[in-house]
Amino acid sequence: MNANDVMLIHDVRTDRPTTTADGLLGSADENERKAEYEDVLSRVKTLLIEQLHLQREPDEIDPDSVLFGTGLGLDSVDAVELTVAIETEFGVRIPDSEASRRIFRTVSSVVDHLLKIKGSVTHVA
Repeated sequence: MNANDVMLIHDVRTDRPTTTADGLLGSADENERKAEYEDVLSRVKTLLIEQLHLQREPDEIDPDSVLFGTGLGLDSVDAVELTVAIETEFGVRIPDSEASRRIFRTVSSVVDHLLKIKGSVTHVA
């Protein structure tokens, strides 16, 4: 098989035929999205620790941790500080509406929103 040959295989994830080229591109694209997710997640965790003085190590912050109340314990003042920190760090605008409640539900929802703004696919497990 040379670089111009394409082998047809059956993709069990989609239950349809695909080519090895499709599989390789899909895998590379998936790896890129995952790396981008991990990068943004790391930056958000750093903001939580450094800007809000959260007394935790980055690896102690679960992406599914709820930001407020019984989760990470943030309050309304922290919400304002986090909004400003994210807008500054990522050059985005967080809506001042009901949507911000969904965005700030968990660490992962913040990351997903930032990736969505950048036109990326959201959370890749």
